[in-house]
Amino acid sequence: MTRFFRFLSLLILVTLLCGCKAELYDNLSQDEANQMVALLLSQHIDVDKTVNKNGLFSISIDKSDFISAVEILRLHGYPQKKYRNVEDVFPSDQLVTSPGQELSKIVYLKEQNIERMLSDM
Repeated sequence: MTRFFRFLSLLILVTLLCGCKAELYDNLSQDEANQMVALLLSQHIDVDKTVNKNGLFSISIDKSDFISAVEILRLHGYPQKKYRNVEDVFPSDQLVTSPGQELSKIVYLKEQNIERMLSDM
């Protein structure tokens, strides 16, 4: 009977330890997820990468490493800001665009380029 209780307690312990993962980030590109996983693994933090239904990736870590993982990623600039594309803001399926829209596109592109250059510094 004591073997049964030992086995049962071991089974309960393993079950509890398996559920100690926390999702750190989701909806990541494969490149960004790989970079984050490599960075965390280099800091000896165990991390899992999974593919979502929409083809994007999520990374999960042990709950005990959550705070240090967030801090490490923050210090290295992750997750990186996602810049919107001009086609997202101004759809190109319009037949005729006004001069105001064309000027807005140019200004928007310049702003995005400046912001990207500053964030790379």
